[in-house]
Amino acid sequence: MVECGTGDPFRAGRINVDVNLLRRQMIIHSVDDRMFLSLLQRSKGQSSGIDDGERHLLAYAITQPDVYFLCSPDKACMQVGFTLNILDRFVSLEVLAKKAGINSTRFVDPFNEKWHQAFRSKLQLDML
Repeated sequence: MVECGTGDPFRAGRINVDVNLLRRQMIIHSVDDRMFLSLLQRSKGQSSGIDDGERHLLAYAITQPDVYFLCSPDKACMQVGFTLNILDRFVSLEVLAKKAGINSTRFVDPFNEKWHQAFRSKLQLDML
């Protein structure tokens, strides 16, 4: 939730998010120490190198098999997702927005589907 309202305010194509409205409309799940430990073990320690927001997202997501999609263009997070064998659950912000009825051409790297698919392919082909 924190990352929805942060970032470079002068970045081209930035879309401002009303975080307070988002908080009122979403269910925010808690992540406990047991979930973090499970993530650390299953990721073979890789999760220790990702940002807190992505760590929370992945720790919760691995407790929800087959019903949870992840939207993170963070390369390190996607690499951990590959190690966890859940890379197929990652979606680009562009695809997520389109599913929500937002049709925009303003999605730049790394938020567009083209970048997302290219990076996934590099991970799967061990090209990094």
